[in-house]
Amino acid sequence: MQRGLAVAAAIVLAVSSICVGAANYAIVPWPYGAIVWEQTLPEDAQTITDYATKEAKDVFSFWGLPAPLPPANWAHPVQTSSDAWYQAMLERIQSPSVPITEFIGRDYSLTSGTPVPEANSDEVLILPAPSWNGKRVHPLIIGVYPDQESMNAACGDYSFIDSWSG
Repeated sequence: MQRGLAVAAAIVLAVSSICVGAANYAIVPWPYGAIVWEQTLPEDAQTITDYATKEAKDVFSFWGLPAPLPPANWAHPVQTSSDAWYQAMLERIQSPSVPITEFIGRDYSLTSGTPVPEANSDEVLILPAPSWNGKRVHPLIIGVYPDQESMNAACGDYSFIDSWSG
């Protein structure tokens, strides 16, 4: 279980804080969302991804809950410009065929995926939403930093959190 927390400390963060703190990163889809690697993917990236997938399943299993189901197209997220993403969302909200009351308090990202900004680009990667207990849920984003110093520089001092090294 401690390794599971350590993978989480490899850090489950909001995408915005990952993107603000890391000028160069790589986004890799995984069954429950995406792993954002600061700098470039290490040689053992697949091993770490497999480990994170196993740990996610183990956490749900520990609580007697089913793990989220990856969407059918999880390995093929859509890449588009941020302007196109926001325009599409605006058109959906302004659609005359859907009453505005349908959108009040609704999470728009779940209707067509969660946008993740690409490094040093106007492009966004739209991650499809996994499902859990029959409902679409936000993708889980895991931030992986090469060392404690990089993580602290991007996110503040998280030295109180255990970290995992393979």
